[in-house]
Amino acid sequence: MIEQELHIAEKMINDLINFADTPTSDREPVSISELVRRILVHFPMLPSVKINLKLPADLPKVYLNRYQMEQVLGNLVINAGQAMKDDGELVISNQ
Repeated sequence: MIEQELHIAEKMINDLINFADTPTSDREPVSISELVRRILVHFPMLPSVKINLKLPADLPKVYLNRYQMEQVLGNLVINAGQAMKDDGELVISNQ
């Protein structure tokens, strides 16, 4: 548990440092499905938490700053994982 918390703290510090250096106007077309899958790789859930993705493969791309959106979604995933004590289910859906 300490190792996981240390990893989260280190990631948050690195994100803050990188956020200060990231220009906000770098928008590009991004697949939401691919972005969410990347987030789940970079921010793994506890083994007791089930992940349920309900994202169609044909979602249109959206223009955004990929790095900033990864930070936002990553923080949401971390918060969701911390809110689930034992077993839980993280559902990510386009609805």
